[in-house]
Amino acid sequence: MSGNESSLHEGTIDLKARFGDTYRIEVEEGAGRTCDPAYFIIPCRHGHFYPHGGEMLGFATNNRGGIAKRLASLPFVTVAQDGADGMNLIFSVEYFEEVAEIVKPKRRRQYTEEQKEAALANLGDKRRFAPKVTEEIDHSALESPPTGSDDAEHSEEVSGDFSGLEADFAA
Repeated sequence: MSGNESSLHEGTIDLKARFGDTYRIEVEEGAGRTCDPAYFIIPCRHGHFYPHGGEMLGFATNNRGGIAKRLASLPFVTVAQDGADGMNLIFSVEYFEEVAEIVKPKRRRQYTEEQKEAALANLGDKRRFAPKVTEEIDHSALESPPTGSDDAEHSEEVSGDFSGLEADFAA
């Protein structure tokens, strides 16, 4: 990031610092692997929040349905863009909770201390992926294979005239 970029985004609300403990924070699509707060968004059921500049937030709706119309009718909201595929709305950060109640931001997973301890214990469990041990097989009960050709049960006598076969293989 160049020095100009950081000065352009100075004073922008850092969504991660301000709302990251409660809500899921993502980087705007196409921003790459940046850590610039200007590219952070809070994904919601009906669109996403983004920093607009200063103490202002923006909200981009996914479509122009009832949610967009409801947000646009709020007295503290300004419609910045009204497109065929949705609206961009601007409002002061102090009204975040009122807007969030309507658009349903995605929350971070919250674990209890017991859940965290159990997860850490599972990470160190070396037997976690070990195969299950089935019951032992008694190998002494298996029949042993025949040991010699003198075993009458397994010996076969081949008879017949095989004199013509030798000529076939010789060629």
